[in-house]
Amino acid sequence: MMLGRPWERQARAVFTNEDNGDLTVKIKSEDGRRVVKWLAAKANHERNRSFARPEDSQSLRMGKE
Repeated sequence: MMLGRPWERQARAVFTNEDNGDLTVKIKSEDGRRVVKWLAAKANHERNRSFARPEDSQSLRMGKE
């Protein structure tokens, strides 16, 4: 999400790194009556594979080796 901090504050955006590796985003309307939550990035998406930690590994790889 490249919209920046002013947008995050106005939208009351909450970014959550889930235990399974997914990134979810939740935003609220200004009056707080409407909430939208969506999956922003799947953990196993092909664009993330070079950065993903293997399930059996305890260390984080950075980029291709």
